[in-house]
Amino acid sequence: MSVCTATDGTLVTLLPEGSLDQELGEALAAAIEQALQEERSRFVVSLQKVPDANSVGLEQLVRLARRVADTGGRLALVGASTILADIFTATRLDRRLALFDSTEQALQTMRMGG
Repeated sequence: MSVCTATDGTLVTLLPEGSLDQELGEALAAAIEQALQEERSRFVVSLQKVPDANSVGLEQLVRLARRVADTGGRLALVGASTILADIFTATRLDRRLALFDSTEQALQTMRMGG
């Protein structure tokens, strides 16, 4: 399980790989915390290589979204698998997290302030 990152100005793209559980959630949190210390404020988390999630991983996503929002930043999740999208819907996290089908949609919304 790993999290690759790419940075472009204030934008950080995170590419986690593996099931979203405590270990991957902590790796995401560490990467985001580091970026926040570097005054980065926009985050796109690509979920294309995240097949599923457990309750601990989902809780970590909610905490991360709140942490980023508390600093005035934005966090978007993109490319969730059908299973992961179903989990977000069943837990109603689709109402609390910014979910997008593509990175382009997420970036456009971030630019518009939506």
